[in-house]
Amino acid sequence: MHCNTFMPLVCLMTAAAGADGVLSWGDVEIVGETANVQLFWQADQSLAGFQFTCTWDDFLDAYGGEVEALKWSIYHQDNTVLAFTMDPATVILPQDSPLHLISVQVPLSMGTLMLVDKVFSDPAAQEIQVSGPGPLVLDSTCPADVTGDGHVDVDDVLMVLSFWDSGDGGDATGDGVTDVNDILAVIAAWGLC
Repeated sequence: MHCNTFMPLVCLMTAAAGADGVLSWGDVEIVGETANVQLFWQADQSLAGFQFTCTWDDFLDAYGGEVEALKWSIYHQDNTVLAFTMDPATVILPQDSPLHLISVQVPLSMGTLMLVDKVFSDPAAQEIQVSGPGPLVLDSTCPADVTGDGHVDVDDVLMVLSFWDSGDGGDATGDGVTDVNDILAVIAAWGLC
């Protein structure tokens, strides 16, 4: 398949599935009415580009991380972030541990940050299947409230259990995996937020 060099992610929609990659949330910095959120990446193959959308039209900025350090092209508009490199020397190599990929800035008023329509590509324009991150409640006072209802209770425990051993939801610790540590975080924060 021939890929258009001006639209590097066009080929992804028909590309064969590649190795798995894992996205996880990093630090969240609350500044006034905005949240600056780190997004981490880990995979067993190289990364040359990605795109994801948010459930709200609320990306205020996309910056930093490894993609900025490597001088990738970074674009954000409304609810979409796109980043890629055309230089083979600046691809992100396989990562055994999470790497700060990029940060996004969103308004706190969105309540929960959730990434959808994630498309990640290796240097050969083959799609990398991605898991995580789950929804991120933008409330610095209550990260164990994985349901986002303002209470840490049995509903949060049930959400953790329903996403057990994945990074797609129920991640109260922000480490990209839903496991016993998330149950412990929910129990430790039990009650009103």
